[in-house]
Amino acid sequence: ISALNEFKKLHPLLFQNFSVCKRTDHNDVKEQVPNVELEDLKRTQIPNQFNSSMPITVPINHFKILFESSNEKKKPYIFQEDFNKFIYRAFLGSQNTDKIKMRIPSGGKGGVIGLFYQFYQIGKDYENNFQVRDKYIRLLTDFFEGWDFEHVKANFKK
Repeated sequence: ISALNEFKKLHPLLFQNFSVCKRTDHNDVKEQVPNVELEDLKRTQIPNQFNSSMPITVPINHFKILFESSNEKKKPYIFQEDFNKFIYRAFLGSQNTDKIKMRIPSGGKGGVIGLFYQFYQIGKDYENNFQVRDKYIRLLTDFFEGWDFEHVKANFKK
């Protein structure tokens, strides 16, 4: 938790103005809604396919910042619907391969990479093998549009 707080201090744009938004279409955020679907995800009995020893609540709690916070245009980085898709695809084994679009403010890519790096740091405690860095990089590059594996790998650090 203290490492995440330090990360928040380093990347304030990523963590400011918390709000939960419902998607009405790709260009418009119309209303705020309660976070009911997130609680349903946390109660799922489907095992974590990404890391079987990691409870599904770990990635949910870590990455929910992507739809709870908003960028400088007051839109979330991803809508809750896209967050759910990410969790189902990356952690629960859904086979859909469409990449998710993330709305990143100018200069915000480093904060997003840092968020995924922080998850890698957490995830290493659940892994049997410490050669898993690429696997965690691919959570960003394989599931979201506009991320090049080699570029992210070169910047995947604190």
